[in-house]
Amino acid sequence: LTLAMIILGVSSVVFFTKAVKAGEAKKFYMCAVYVNAFAAIFTYSALAGQGWTTDRYCRQLFYSRYIDGLICNSILVFLLGLIADSNTTDITSAVGANILYVLATAAASLSIPFEVRWLWFLISLLGLAGVITGLAAFKLNVQSKGGELDALYSKMSYITIGCFCVQALVWVFAQGFNSFSVSLEMTCYALVDVVGKTVVCALLFGADAALNGEGEPESEEAKEVV
Repeated sequence: LTLAMIILGVSSVVFFTKAVKAGEAKKFYMCAVYVNAFAAIFTYSALAGQGWTTDRYCRQLFYSRYIDGLICNSILVFLLGLIADSNTTDITSAVGANILYVLATAAASLSIPFEVRWLWFLISLLGLAGVITGLAAFKLNVQSKGGELDALYSKMSYITIGCFCVQALVWVFAQGFNSFSVSLEMTCYALVDVVGKTVVCALLFGADAALNGEGEPESEEAKEVV
């Protein structure tokens, strides 16, 4: 957790430094700044042991995980929508689905009766499906434009979807079946955070020209000439 917190914190500073001189791409890098900065703060909260004990398995539940999901995941989905240049309706729907996913997962963790717990988890999967559907809609939009932005979006969205699914899988074995210890659970979440936030946002560096609106018109003309 300490290493993850340091990586996330340093990454937020790096992204902010880039955002200052990023030009038109500043909005993308500022999203990356907040995704990593908030994640670092919430990781520190978990590291400091700020949580409470649930009745079902007498295990510690870290509320910061769910605040992290509400804020960081929503900003990340918003960032992907910006990259795809999607409309407000699609972006709002995807962010709303993420909120449902996180809140239902939190409700599942807090539920004591077995049936209620898993019903909430199934509802959370509906929210996750909504997020994936929203990202797929973003993909259709950016795919029509092609070029470097399409490649960037594909990499970022695939890793994001994978991380979201891994988070749900960790919940199943940790909060669901109590097969993972609290330490293992939080370690898994920390690894997912580094990959799903720092690594995903770091991909922005490889498409700086496209994010600034440079180069795409020339590439289209080149295709026509060929």
